[in-house]
Formats: sequence, structure tokens, C-alpha cells
Amino acid sequence: MTQLIDHHLGQRIAQARLESKAELSWLAERIETCEETLRAFERGERRISALYVARCAKALNKPLKWFFEGLPGQDVFDVGSDPVSVRLVK
Repeated sequence: MTQLIDHHLGQRIAQARLESKAELSWLAERIETCEETLRAFERGERRISALYVARCAKALNKPLKWFFEGLPGQDVFDVGSDPVSVRLVK
């Protein structure tokens, strides 16, 4: 499951960056990491922390929720969703 999440978030970061026509170097500087690390995030080869997802959201002017859209279980972020029904998958 972890690899699925890393891959999904990486794809969404790459998509947002390309849609905004931002260079890899520009985004890497904004989120305070190197290009190599950002490239690994985008490929899903490296785990990305919530801090970096939040920094990407801010830099690319996207709501944080956007990065999780399409990910199984992302509906827990919806307003009014029932947090009691959330189950952690190992």
C-alpha cells in the first residue's frame, strides 16, 4: 500500500508541476529539496512526507486534497465523512 501511495502522490506532483509549467529546479527550490530528490518523489521511488506534499500544494497553488484525489481511501478527507469508518491498511 505504501508504494501505491508514493507512486500516486509522485504522479500528482509531476502533473501539477507540468500543468503550471514549472521547472523541476524551480519547484525543488520552493519545497527546499534538491532536484534529484524531487525527481525521485515524482517517480514514486522515494517516500514523500506530508510536509513536502504541503509545500508542493502551496508552491503549485493546488488544494492539498487534490494530491490525494483518486487514491483509494481518499474520501476520508471529504467534509462530513465518518472518521470512525476509517481503517488502516498494513
